[in-house]
Amino acid sequence: MPVDLSGALRVAIDSRLAEADRKKAKGDVDEACRLYRECAALMRQYAEETPFPKISEQRQHVALVYEERASGLLPQKESGAEYSHGDADNTLLKGEVSQLIHRSSITWEDIGGLEETKEQLKLAYGIEIAQKPDRVRVKGWKTILFYGPPGTGKTLLAAATSNGLEATFFNVSLSGILSKYFGESSKLISALYSEARRLAPSVVYIDEIEALSTQRSGDETGAERRVTSSLLTELDGIVGKSDSRYVLTIGSTNLPWLLDKAILSRFEKKIFVPLPDEKARQNILRIHLEHQGIDSNVSYSELAAMTEGYSGRELERISREVISQMIRELNPQIPELVSRGFNAIRSYKLKLRPVTRKDFVTVLTNSRPEVTTSDLQRFADWQESVG
Repeated sequence: MPVDLSGALRVAIDSRLAEADRKKAKGDVDEACRLYRECAALMRQYAEETPFPKISEQRQHVALVYEERASGLLPQKESGAEYSHGDADNTLLKGEVSQLIHRSSITWEDIGGLEETKEQLKLAYGIEIAQKPDRVRVKGWKTILFYGPPGTGKTLLAAATSNGLEATFFNVSLSGILSKYFGESSKLISALYSEARRLAPSVVYIDEIEALSTQRSGDETGAERRVTSSLLTELDGIVGKSDSRYVLTIGSTNLPWLLDKAILSRFEKKIFVPLPDEKARQNILRIHLEHQGIDSNVSYSELAAMTEGYSGRELERISREVISQMIRELNPQIPELVSRGFNAIRSYKLKLRPVTRKDFVTVLTNSRPEVTTSDLQRFADWQESVG
């Protein structure tokens, strides 16, 4: 069975690259060269981990950039001159953007409930993409904001949108960009949108967009201000230009009241993603039980009534805990088999039974919904305040 090493490789590359930059800044050229070359070797290995040829090619190109950084330090070692790698950095940024690309397999049917939200979203981009009659200049939306409690399916909605459009999906965490690429974040935003236009149609999904918003309190760093300025510029360009290359930006937040007014105003369409209602909870539980081959002795309507107030993500967790509890009950020998080694557990076939009301009661006894009534009221108050 193949082992996925991509996560560990990415961590190893990032840590060595950060250390190489520190060594270079301190003038330790020999150690910086060694670390940059290690980064190149690891990046080549990382390139072999992806099934997508275009991403593999971009990673191989980034490996060459690391080699160039190491080679570029050699003249510095001899003459003390400062190494400049502007062109290499541009290529490196393009390579880093490639790490944000995902090929979504999520379909609308994979999302339980949220039918009204899905209809709003389809209409929002459908109007933009559909052909218009002569002399008609009606526009759809190219910037959409998802807001609502955590775990309600905002990322899934964006992924399903990307899949429905057969678009390139850029999954961006702003807090991650600000921490990982501090000082280069604004350049990364520009590189991101440049790639999105090149690979259009594209969906740029920006999670935790409130990470840029301090309500002009003066707490922003220079890097955050530059990222905000770059993002506003890109969003203005998306909305204001007639471009056949379709790029849809979807921002997402669990804390919309923290959003800076300048950022908020750039999103043409704002869609509330609520907690699942009773019908939606039935659909979500069916996805995580029936669609996984697990039968239930209790009706989905009863399960939905037992789980009022829970988010979609919490319902997934509850379902997994119920299944795990059932498997543990019927298969107590699993830990011992695992201790014997891979072949012992690989040859064992799990015993299963339908899950019961008692299974759910046991799990739910020690669980409470994360989202409170006061949280929901705060969303309602914010909705009213922004119209």
